[in-house]
Order: sequence, then C-alpha cells, then structure tokens
Amino acid sequence: MSPAGRFVGLALLFLAVAGCADTPPPQTVVLITLDTTRADRLGCYGYTQGETPNLDRLAGAAVRFEEAQAPAPITLASHATMFTGRYPSAHGARYNGMFRLPDSSVTIAELLRDGGWQTVGVPASFPMIVETGIGQGFATYHDMFQEIPREEWSEELERAGADVTDLGIAALDAQAGEPLFLWLHYWEPHYPYVPPFPYSARFRDRPYDGEVAEMDRQIGRFLDALRERRLWERSLIVVAGDHGEGLYDHNEKTHAMLVYQSTLRVPLIVKPPGSSRARVVAEPVTLADVAPTIADYARLAGPKMEGISLRQVLEGDQPPRRALYFESLAASLVYGWGPLAGVRWGPWKYTRSATPELYDLETDPDEQLDLHHNQPDRVADLEAALTEIETWSSDEERDPGAAVAQLDAASLEILASLGYVGGVAGGEREGAPHPRDMIHLERDVQAVRTLARDHDFERALERCDAVLQQDPGNRYILWTAADAAVKLREFGRAQRYAREALEIYPEFAPLRIIQADLWMQSEELERAVASLRRGVELAPDDAALGHRLAVALYALGRTDEALATAERFIDAGAEEPAFLVVRAAVAARRGAADEAMAALRLAVGQGYQPRSPLLDEPLLKALRPLPGFDEQHAAMREKRG
Repeated sequence: MSPAGRFVGLALLFLAVAGCADTPPPQTVVLITLDTTRADRLGCYGYTQGETPNLDRLAGAAVRFEEAQAPAPITLASHATMFTGRYPSAHGARYNGMFRLPDSSVTIAELLRDGGWQTVGVPASFPMIVETGIGQGFATYHDMFQEIPREEWSEELERAGADVTDLGIAALDAQAGEPLFLWLHYWEPHYPYVPPFPYSARFRDRPYDGEVAEMDRQIGRFLDALRERRLWERSLIVVAGDHGEGLYDHNEKTHAMLVYQSTLRVPLIVKPPGSSRARVVAEPVTLADVAPTIADYARLAGPKMEGISLRQVLEGDQPPRRALYFESLAASLVYGWGPLAGVRWGPWKYTRSATPELYDLETDPDEQLDLHHNQPDRVADLEAALTEIETWSSDEERDPGAAVAQLDAASLEILASLGYVGGVAGGEREGAPHPRDMIHLERDVQAVRTLARDHDFERALERCDAVLQQDPGNRYILWTAADAAVKLREFGRAQRYAREALEIYPEFAPLRIIQADLWMQSEELERAVASLRRGVELAPDDAALGHRLAVALYALGRTDEALATAERFIDAGAEEPAFLVVRAAVAARRGAADEAMAALRLAVGQGYQPRSPLLDEPLLKALRPLPGFDEQHAAMREKRG
C-alpha cells in the first residue's frame, strides 16, 4: 500500500489498542524531555567522545528507538506534539513566541488528571511559560518565570538541571500512593553552551557535549531516586529529545530554520513498567507517538491523534511503516523565506519546498545527495502522503486565532535573547528562497539583533543594508531597519523600509504601525488612516492596528468612527484597556465628563499605562481638564514604574 493510503488507518490504530492489555497501569509515568539534544551525541547512540553514562544505563534496560523523528525543530511545537499526539499543523503551536497551544487542545496531562492522576510539570525555559498553553492539565506547573520575581531571574533565563531534578524528586516524595505523571524538562544543551565545572574543563573545545554531560548527570540523580524509592518497576519512563542542533551541519549553527536530520533526529528511550530487556527498534517513529503510548499504558482512551501507541512495540512487535510528518515554518514566519514540510517513510525522506528534496537516509544519512530528480514516482507518492496528513490534521473546525500568542514586548525580547527572533507572523513572500540557500545570513541577522538590543542603531542599520543586498525581502531585517531608523530620527529612511516591506508583506502589522506612526507624527493623518484601514482589513483581530486606527480617526476629529472602532474591539473581547481611553476621550470631547472619568478609571483598573508617545497624545490631552484626571494620570505613571 502507498504511504498516503496507509496513514489514516494507522493513525486510528491507537483507538483500537488503548486499554486492551490485562496488566495493571503503572504507578508513575515520567516524561523526561531533553531540549536541543542530538541523538548522535549520546553514548547509547554510538557517540564515543561524550559522557552520558546514566542515559546509556537506562538504554541498557529499555527500548531505544534508533530513528525517532521530531515534528519540528523548535521547542514549543515539538513539546506540543508530544503532549497532544497531534502534528503542529493540527495543534497550531508552530513557533516559539508567535503561537500558543489552544485551550481546545487535549493534552496527555489533561487526560491523566481527569483520570485521577497527580500531574506535575517542571519546565526549564522561557518558551515553556504558562502563557504558551503548554501547561494545560498540570495541577502543579513550576513556571519559574511566575514563581520567581523578574529581578531574580538567572542571566541564562533557564532553570538549571539540578533544580529540575530537585523538583522532580520532591514530586516523587509527595506522591502519597496516588498515580503520578511527572514531566521534567532539561534545557542544558540549548545555546549558549556554558557547561559547569568539571565539564567546562573536560569539554573545553566541545562545550555542547559538556552541556549534554551535565544534563545526563542530573537525570542520573533522578533515576537513582526512582530506584531508591522502589518505584522503578512500577514506572513508565519516556526520555525524548524535542529537537536536535545544527552544529554547522548544512551551515546551520543552532536549529529551527532547516529540517535536516541534525535537528530532526532525536533520542527516544522508553522503559515500560516491569522488568524489561534492552532492545533497539530501527523502524522510524515520531514524537507524536508519545502521548498515545502514555495514554495506552494508563488505560485512557484519547481523542483524535496522528501518533499511535507504541505499547505493542515495547512488548516486542515492530512499528508499522507509515508516513511521519515534519515541518519548519520559522524561516518563513521570521525572514520571509520559504516554508518547509515533509514526510519520512522508512529510509526515505521527502521535503516540500521551493526546490523539493529527496534523500535515502539508509545510504546517505548526512543528506548530501538529493535524489528528487531521479525518483519522480517516489516523490509523487510521498507528496500525496504529505497532503493526506495535512488534510487529515485539519479536517476539523478550529479557530485559527486561538493559536496566536499574545506576549508582551518584554517577553518577546527574552525569546529574542534565546535566538528566537521575530515575534510576529506575516504572510508568505512570492518566490521565497529556500532557507538552505539563505542560512549563511543567519549570523548577520543575529548580529543585527544584538546591535539593536544594545541600541547601536547606526551599526545595526549598516548590517541591515548589507543583509538586504543579498536578501531584499527579509521581513525581520526590514522591520528592524525601519525601527532603527526611527530611533535615529531618520524618518524618511524609516518610511522607505516600511514601504518596501509592505509591498511584499501587506498584512505585516508591526511595519504598518511604524508607517502609520510616522505619518501621524508628520500630521499626514489621512494617509495614516488609509494605511491602518488596510491593515485592519487584512488583520481584523489585530488590537494594535485597531487602536492606532481609532487614535488617528480621533485626531482627525472623526469621533464617531473612532468610537465605533474602539467599541468593535471591546465587544470582541480585546484585552487592551487603551480602547477604553478612546471611549473616555470621545466622551470628554462630547462634554460627558462623568462618562469619560468612568471609562478612564476602568482602563486604569484593567492595567492601562502610557507605553509610547502615541498613547500620551492626543487622547490624554483631551482628558486633562477633567476633574480627577491628575489622580488617574498619577496612577498610570505608578503602574509604569
């Protein structure tokens, strides 16, 4: 049977096998995720230059999957797939910072919690904050960015592996006889690589391996704690990498942009409850199989999933051959390069892009020989399988806006400091280049980000122009260049960058806002309104665009239109108290002082604070004559700190 014809039947296999075995469910399920960990950097996968004795020992008493495939080379998307059994095209959390896991998703933590299990999650990094939705179903979710005041956050913006292990052991001690689902997330191998002593000395020239060694040491402490508490035999232990790391394979330094095996092949080691012997499974599997496997052992039927239960495989069978999906939208969302999506079918790997790729991983594991021109029939079969997965994943109604993240500027800057630039999605670019052909620019792009963060805007603009000479449509660089030019008060130059960008990405709200703000500052209000109206047409739910439009209309004296715009967003549930200030300003202009002050108090109560010169005028000027305004204005300033 063709890859396309077998996908749906295999995906439904989980529903048929869940809960069919007679053995009792485990007392403890532990999911350990290894961030940014390549399979080929662990001793049990054949690496001889590292130091991973604890994971190697686990593999000696477990089933090791030789070819486990991540669905995407990015933290949030991959974890969301492990937790839901759904591919990113289905669950919607496709890139850090831009998306969140929708509340409508059903996670393995929710299934277990509703089945009477304790559920404890220990994330180790900012991409896993509770606002991402990844904490759904965890009764206890140790989000360090909520537990610790911002001024006490570590410079690395991560929870050390030692602390992850300590919290995991504490959860074991608090188990009190009830079944426990425990997720431990280790962040160490993520860039930058700064291993602690003694690994900083042992791996001076290979700091990535040093970080992996430190992670292994901390995982060893936890596994020892399981044994000491006599929980080992009654535990299902799943250890999975979320994605790998480029380490300059295919010219990719870190991850997220490309979909070669350096970032998609991950470790997957599973120890079922009871005694087990070491076994290696060669047939490829996907991280989407994690959730249905856990649910199967817990005797819980799950909702629709693309993954299948591997329980029968853990008990001795071979996995069925099937099409395994993967994608990367990062380069498209951030830079405007082409999107990537593909399938793995046994040894064959097909990637759809501006220039399709086909590799035989059995004979060419490093993906050096593209065979797509030589194998048109195989390419057609795998393209059909890819299309079927995408269709099956999206054949249900889902609010597309539910997966859009609403992170503040400070949160986006934190993600940028971890290497996840961008923060706001835009549309696709006609004739977008293959990310493989542009990846050499990533170092320059990161240099631009660093210069802009350090307020060295002149040098940032120089580097922007250098990148744009090679990639004139780079969305992130055009956005950064426009913003840097504004900071340097080179407004004409900023308008040029914004205009060039909007010709390519008319729906890209951040640059439309920059353009409109510049026109408002130069009192070209009609042009600002026209641009913002177009933006709202293309992105009708974008509150920032809507607020700018209301302000521009108010400044033109078109108060009815300004109020109608603000009220539309308020009625739609926009969590932006600035719309209430528009309501207050309109009421003040109409002479309704009590109504204006009521709206302003409500705005302040909901957290409104001036965040830019645009918000300070013209609306607040209209409110200054009102009795009580000085007190409310002081409250705003106090909130701003």
